[in-house]
Amino acid sequence: MQPTFFEPLESRSYLSVTWGVQGQQVSQNLAAIHFPKIDGSHESIAVIDSGVDYTHPLLGGTFGSRRSKVVAGWNFVEKSPDPSPPDQNWHGTATAAIAAGLGYTNGGRYFQGIAPAAHIVGLRAFPGHVADALKWIIANRSTYNIVAVELLSPAGHTSGLIQTLNSQGVFISEPSGNSGPTQVAGHYDGIYMVGSTDADGTISSFTQRGPNLDLVPPGNNVMVAWNQAGMHTEMPGQGTSWAAPQVAGAAALLKQINPAITPRQIMGILKRTGTPIHDTVSGLTYEQLNLDGALTVAAASKRASEKAQPVEPSLVLVPPVSFNYIASEKPAQDDLF
Repeated sequence: MQPTFFEPLESRSYLSVTWGVQGQQVSQNLAAIHFPKIDGSHESIAVIDSGVDYTHPLLGGTFGSRRSKVVAGWNFVEKSPDPSPPDQNWHGTATAAIAAGLGYTNGGRYFQGIAPAAHIVGLRAFPGHVADALKWIIANRSTYNIVAVELLSPAGHTSGLIQTLNSQGVFISEPSGNSGPTQVAGHYDGIYMVGSTDADGTISSFTQRGPNLDLVPPGNNVMVAWNQAGMHTEMPGQGTSWAAPQVAGAAALLKQINPAITPRQIMGILKRTGTPIHDTVSGLTYEQLNLDGALTVAAASKRASEKAQPVEPSLVLVPPVSFNYIASEKPAQDDLF
């Protein structure tokens, strides 16, 4: 089924829209009403994956200009400036659309990327070129205002590069994997691990979990951008790969509210405002993304900081924000990178 596309909606229009289940689960429907201008504008999310097909309508159809959704990219596998996957691997395309895709309807329900006005930087890096992709982001971060990275896997010698991006304020998320609860989610300093929940609010059976799992947005039976029989479309998919880009998109929105916020502070807000979900398999409790709650806290914290630390009218510097809850609500070992 071909999607039907919306023009950008005014906040009052969202009241009459029937959102898809995944948008309701993460309170994206409420965030669109309460924060209509917090949409990722003037920011970019880098997607290190199998490539991004910018011709997909959800990703704008063009490439390489400031007016394009996919504003830049590189193909490290075929050594080409074109990030579109020649092997028709649509994983990276679906990832990009979940993070920042344009709005559309399917079956009478409305869907959009978490940061629908953000640009995408598509980096085709699998297999074997993740370090090259991270170096590209470091070199071009300022040019495209890259504030978040969705990374399929940190394979290779990438620790120092990840630390560099983290120190520059770039948030990095990664899917925890789909091998089930017997496999513990890996941990890489400077990367946040994301699992999946089902529509009923339980942890998806395929989610790898453990104490290093940071957040659990919906990832089972969610709508993803795809290509079927040579036609651009969207279809239900399952996997932690479809949960993780929601967190990258959420990070971009929090960076739009306060560009000075750090990755650790971002995850602190997302955990603090998330909906607790107890996992009977692991005995642990994880938080599901609550986008409206996260934006509410970030905006309130920003206003409080500006009131406490006024700046001269001629200055454009954004004052840092102090989030006291991070030290008290997040384990100390998880605060350190």
